[in-house]
Amino acid sequence: MSLSDSGPTLWKCARDAATHAAISAWGVIASYYNGSYMIEEKAEGPTTEADRAADLLISERLSRCFPRSHYGYLTEESDDSDERLDRDRVWIIDPIDGTRDFINHTDNFAIHIALVECSPDDRLWHPVAAVVYLPMLGRLYSAIRGGGAYRQLVPHPPQPSDWANHRRPIQVSTRTQLQDMRSVVSNANRTSRLMRLIHSLNLENYWHVGSLGVKLSIIAEGDAELYINLALGKSKEWDIAAPHLILAEAGGTLTDLNGAPISYNKPDVYNRAGLLATNGPAHHAVLDRIHRFLESEQL
Repeated sequence: MSLSDSGPTLWKCARDAATHAAISAWGVIASYYNGSYMIEEKAEGPTTEADRAADLLISERLSRCFPRSHYGYLTEESDDSDERLDRDRVWIIDPIDGTRDFINHTDNFAIHIALVECSPDDRLWHPVAAVVYLPMLGRLYSAIRGGGAYRQLVPHPPQPSDWANHRRPIQVSTRTQLQDMRSVVSNANRTSRLMRLIHSLNLENYWHVGSLGVKLSIIAEGDAELYINLALGKSKEWDIAAPHLILAEAGGTLTDLNGAPISYNKPDVYNRAGLLATNGPAHHAVLDRIHRFLESEQL
């Protein structure tokens, strides 16, 4: 790959590099999962030695082919720098999305890696290559912009000769009626107001899941249709960049609660207007129901 490469050629190289980095990172931190390690409680949640080890490995591996002189890096476990704002492309990394689930051994955590770049069409920053790896569930999701979304099975422990091929396309469900829809609901941000909203929708079913990457992958595979995040400013760019592309390339939709598209590589990395992820067909109808619910709550 040359630094002058762009478009699908670059995106495929980025996807493959992210795949290798994610699986290699799990090879390093797997021993932490059932072992002992330091846990640091921060205002926004816990972080662990495993998070930091995975962050370091992923960033180091990617920077070999995607040098910091040309690419920005935004990761959950590293200090942010304004330098990324002047780059044409930026890697956004969450080394363990769902650290509480990692600590609690629920298996519902993921490694997120995404490359984003600014589109000349709308001047928004979009993910163009992404990997979401669920190591304990043995699944890796990947996508490049315009190329569809794929799942591959990764044995535990990984065997490179087994996982390198065998990508299978995934697609969201075609359900359009709310009474037929199923929702994945946050564990960490399970407020009484959110549950009142979920119950008001009269869905077919809902269940609680950790990691945003796990939740959006479930929708991308067609096993649920809906995810709502009313917690304004709780999620950040590294939580959603990689699963956003997986969902979009599987046919789904992710916006904020105003219906606006999500852009990346902003000075402020917080998602200040909430999130709505759906399988697509009922997105605007769900937005309307959310707005009516929120208005009724203010009466």
